Amino acid sequence: MYRMSLMAMIASRAMSSSSSSSSSSSSSVPSLDADRCVRLAIVHDLAESIVGDITPYCGVSDDDKRERELRAMEGMRDALGEALGGNDLLELWREYEGGNTLESRLVKDLDKIEMILQAQEYESEGDHVSSLDGFFDGTMGKWRTEIGRDWAEEIVSRRRSRRRKEGEGGSLGSDIVGRCEEKPSKTG
Repeated sequence: MYRMSLMAMIASRAMSSSSSSSSSSSSSVPSLDADRCVRLAIVHDLAESIVGDITPYCGVSDDDKRERELRAMEGMRDALGEALGGNDLLELWREYEGGNTLESRLVKDLDKIEMILQAQEYESEGDHVSSLDGFFDGTMGKWRTEIGRDWAEEIVSRRRSRRRKEGEGGSLGSDIVGRCEEKPSKTG
């Protein structure tokens, strides 16, 4: 969670500064709220603290997963109440889940970045029993921001170099970056 929050702070500032320096008209560049990105990063997995980390291998449908997580977040909202920010937590979680704002799309990309970064770290430690290619392959073509795609390219490049040095086979993750939904003119 802390690493994602730091990544959100850095990425949102990088996107904002790149957008403002590459645009002659600030009205054509969407504004990015760095504080909101950090708050989304903190809240994004909060429901998992109650329902657990439901992965595709758990046999739980996407609809059931969403319903369980929504009930968990509504329970937190009710327990905290308005005075302690319960509604704000639920609103942030819904924004993240919806992925309809630039901030939520960035944080969703950072969640995937954190996953492949952690997989790379496990591989580098050499303690993994099986291949972690699935973590990299699972992000293929799912980048929604240019900075997400760029950071993934860097991680994959470093992984590829390390694996070549170590003589490992398997997927080198060369195809995971793909396209992103964000127009290049909006970020640098």
